[in-house]
Amino acid sequence: MMVSYLGHFQYGYTLLLVHHPASLLVSNLTREEVKSLKYFWFILSPAVIFFPIGGVTGIVLFKVLVDKYGRKCLLLLNNTLAFFASVLLCISNSVHLFKFTLFANFIIGISSGIFSCCVPLYLLEVSPTPIRGFMTATSAFFFSLGVLLGHTLGLPQVLGNKEGFPFMAMLLGIIATICILLLINCPESPRFIFIQKKNETKAREVLRSLRVQEDVGNEIRELQEEEFYEVLANEKKMTLWKFLHVAKFRWPIVTIVTLMAGSQLSGINGMFFYIEKVYMSMALPRSISDIITSGIHVIIIITVVVTVRSVWSFWGSFSCSRPAPQLSPLGTPPCGSLVLSRA
Repeated sequence: MMVSYLGHFQYGYTLLLVHHPASLLVSNLTREEVKSLKYFWFILSPAVIFFPIGGVTGIVLFKVLVDKYGRKCLLLLNNTLAFFASVLLCISNSVHLFKFTLFANFIIGISSGIFSCCVPLYLLEVSPTPIRGFMTATSAFFFSLGVLLGHTLGLPQVLGNKEGFPFMAMLLGIIATICILLLINCPESPRFIFIQKKNETKAREVLRSLRVQEDVGNEIRELQEEEFYEVLANEKKMTLWKFLHVAKFRWPIVTIVTLMAGSQLSGINGMFFYIEKVYMSMALPRSISDIITSGIHVIIIITVVVTVRSVWSFWGSFSCSRPAPQLSPLGTPPCGSLVLSRA
């Protein structure tokens, strides 16, 4: 479990590492290159956009590789990729070559895209059925913790300067190395072994080691049912267009799109990436803005902890069950945005 949580921690940390202040990202440009303001903004745009392009590439690669090589192997490959990206960032700061920074951002984007898909999947498939939801929700805590660490180390008084940036990049490589060492001794997903590799004996062995018990018949039967329905639905030949035309999948798709849209459009991404500009426009001193931002990250972590506990201990006992904690946050961002727009 800790390997998966470290993956989420690394994912959160890289978000703050890549979206570091622009002054550090462009510090490797020569004076001749920044003489022209147009050229300056032209070269800065790729520094920002290479990360999301890499993220989309990583998600596409995940779809191609996850069933071919397995969850564990893909996580090993991805951590190797993150280590390589951290080396590139360190080199770019040492040799003052901005192209290394662009390429490193692209590689980190690929790594983050794969992490965002593979880590939850691996965590879901190795966790016992009764606590799968809890384990998946807990991973959000480690993501927020990684974001907080990235912000804290990114403060000018700590490592948020030209001399300290290589150490921030080096930490990414250290986390990736720890994940690789831990993953070597971790088992492959029993679902991948059973359904993709068609090896029931090995799947039983892995389940016994994960559950620390001999009787894993119920989980084997669940895997057999999953395999049966995959064959029945002809999942391998299922395209997105065909998937949207299946009536029984429409409501789940609407639910997923609604929740993901609410999450992505809540304004949290804007807060992460543009909060410094907002504070600068308000003429706030850097020391005060850093304290406010740190406080926001701490509040996010506290909210995640309270939410995880509340979903299972409080809301689960009412008839409204989980839709209440899922839908109630969707109304909060519009209210906050209205208040901010009038401020």
